[in-house]
Amino acid sequence: MACSKVLHYFTILLSLAIVRVLGHIPRSYPKHAHHARNLNTIQSIYNRTVYPTNLVFLANGSASVPAGLFNENATGRITPVGNFSGFEDSVKYFFALAPAAQPPTYAAFVEAEIVEFVSECAEVAASTVYLRTQVVHPGAPDDGRYITTLKQIAFWRSDSTGAVQYYDAWIPSLNLFTAKIANATILTPAYEAATIQSLCGATQTLCTGGNMQYASTGDCVATLSARAFGEYDEIWGDNVVCRSIHILLARIRPHVSGFPYFVGAGDVIFHILVTEH
Repeated sequence: MACSKVLHYFTILLSLAIVRVLGHIPRSYPKHAHHARNLNTIQSIYNRTVYPTNLVFLANGSASVPAGLFNENATGRITPVGNFSGFEDSVKYFFALAPAAQPPTYAAFVEAEIVEFVSECAEVAASTVYLRTQVVHPGAPDDGRYITTLKQIAFWRSDSTGAVQYYDAWIPSLNLFTAKIANATILTPAYEAATIQSLCGATQTLCTGGNMQYASTGDCVATLSARAFGEYDEIWGDNVVCRSIHILLARIRPHVSGFPYFVGAGDVIFHILVTEH
């Protein structure tokens, strides 16, 4: 009889212990169909920033963007870069600014890993992506050298088809990322002078004819040297840093990006498309 009671109590204690342990095991809930759809959309967007896929956009512009990624009225904010209105602006930011393994740094995104993703509602999602950056320079001694990883945190709202309609993203530590890419101490007088010289050379090459802004490279250098240089953690403004980013977009549509972003006082980069309207 005593043994039976002991066994009974032991069974109860064992059951309680099992319940307690199982209560601490994370439960797996089924994902909704929209979760996979939204994750696939966001992953597809970031995959198109990875080299050499990003070259397709640089060569063919918005026509190369597959249907279903962005709504035709897609609008959003990227901190610290600026606001983007409409399909053309949005896809230019996401795809034209990705490093393209060009000299002198030969840096490029080689992997886009979404490390966090939540989408409990069909039209809303949040993500964190790590963009692994390394040297892509076949035949060179440093080909494949890891440079750094760029992080972007984003909130997304999609339309009824799953295409991105609104987005709000943040890129932390762009100053540090830029320094890693340049393999140099940035925001020094020497760095600023070299950046202005390079920017003016590109401006004279891309903004030609009716879009020409300066009489010569020297004129451009003199004008921009008199402006605030700015910094990469606060790009949006009337400064050299903003122009150095925007010149990358001029490769796609110089008739828009060449005017008036490199001249005049008080122009706010990435905010108003002048020539198109």
